Amino acid sequence: MVAPVVVVAASSARMLAESARRAGMRPVALDLFGDLDTRRAAHWLCVGSQDGLGFDAQRMQAMLGRLAGRSDVLGWVAGGGFEDCAELMQTCAQALPLIGNDLDTLAAMKQPGRFFPMLDGYGIRYPQTQLTPPSSPSGWLSKSVGGTGGGHVRRVGRASPHQRNAALRVPKTPAPVAHYYQRESSGAPMSALFLADGTDVLLIAFNRLLVGPVGRRPFVFQGAVGPVSLSDEAGAAARHAVDQIARHAGLVGLNSMDFLLDGEAVSVLEINPRPSATMDLHDDRFAGGLLKAHIEA
Repeated sequence: MVAPVVVVAASSARMLAESARRAGMRPVALDLFGDLDTRRAAHWLCVGSQDGLGFDAQRMQAMLGRLAGRSDVLGWVAGGGFEDCAELMQTCAQALPLIGNDLDTLAAMKQPGRFFPMLDGYGIRYPQTQLTPPSSPSGWLSKSVGGTGGGHVRRVGRASPHQRNAALRVPKTPAPVAHYYQRESSGAPMSALFLADGTDVLLIAFNRLLVGPVGRRPFVFQGAVGPVSLSDEAGAAARHAVDQIARHAGLVGLNSMDFLLDGEAVSVLEINPRPSATMDLHDDRFAGGLLKAHIEA
């Protein structure tokens, strides 16, 4: 029996390709770099733009369109890098089935005007958040909607005198925004990696995220350590948040939740509704690897 082909696409698709290879699949990797490890694990196709910093939409669509004509291709899995590429993902999902959360679910998790009011409904703690720049910038962070890797997170500079605070709870259906603002909060940056099938949730592990400055960017993701243990109280709070969010949103496949851990307090930052970098720490714990588990879920 010929092994199925799965397409894995991300800024760097190496870990997805290696996990697919462990599962006995034939991965086709679409990414920006094509490093040696990726090329060893998969048939690599470059979908990078000329500057090498993003996806070439036309190339990406053409590649997936050609692969869609093959009967042995299961579909494609999106990794990191697509968070601010909603139109590209929609077009690509029309060409070849997207294995993972649908586009509306992705938007619900990434638009702060939808995500944080949902947390309010379940009594889930998160840093003070608003959609407009604060009138007094001290102690506030600016975050890009669809940003990834932490490089987009900056401390707020001067605010215009006419700008005023606008709490997230005011508009019921706020328009999408490009940036949002959060109070800088204490605590260790953590993540919870989990599988979901729209109803049930399996927590795989808690991980400590390594975050630090790179040039003028103070909060860049630099790796992760895991699994790590949480106290009973903190673990219960994190599990409660994962369970409620996953079931409310109908999350499927491999996802992760980033949060701050301050003593026993858990404060949710965001959901990554896709396979995240921390899957690399735990891929060998599952028979066939976590990409296989993602597809099955």
